[in-house]
Amino acid sequence: WWAMLLCLGLAVLLFTRWIADPGRRLAFDGGLLRLPLLGGLIRDLHAARMARTLAKMIESRLPLIEGIAMVSGTLRNRALRQATGTIVEDIRGGSSLSAAMRRSGLFPPILVHMAASGEAAGKLDEMLEHAADYLEREFDMFTATMLSLLEPLVIVVMGAVVAVIILAILLPVLQLDTLAGLS
Repeated sequence: WWAMLLCLGLAVLLFTRWIADPGRRLAFDGGLLRLPLLGGLIRDLHAARMARTLAKMIESRLPLIEGIAMVSGTLRNRALRQATGTIVEDIRGGSSLSAAMRRSGLFPPILVHMAASGEAAGKLDEMLEHAADYLEREFDMFTATMLSLLEPLVIVVMGAVVAVIILAILLPVLQLDTLAGLS
């Protein structure tokens, strides 16, 4: 067991050293976003946080470019952080927020569409807030569903553990009984 613990510690150490390189971290974070089930969840959660923070900054009359640049610093995922940097450059070049988000391809379509309608209506902060609410609601529903599906699985696993314990106790007793019957 100590060898397994040593191997696990070594693997963690190597992984942390490997991911310390900015290029590898960017590739790892981009890979996280491409994961089948978890990637969309991570993307939506980061997008909701970004939309809510940006909405508050726009509501406070902070210029859009400065708001996005500040929000970019709060994102932990390097791929999304790089995408927000590209969005800032696109907006400086005359693009709209929604068009820049669409071009990046990393943000949820609902956020892009709500940003576009907010820009058209002149109520970008309200629409970003609504998008954040929607994405957070979706995240909460997804996690609640997964947890409700996890509960029966835990019960089955615990039943299997109990069965193994019972068999571990009873099989030696039964073997002793058969040995005693042979004498």
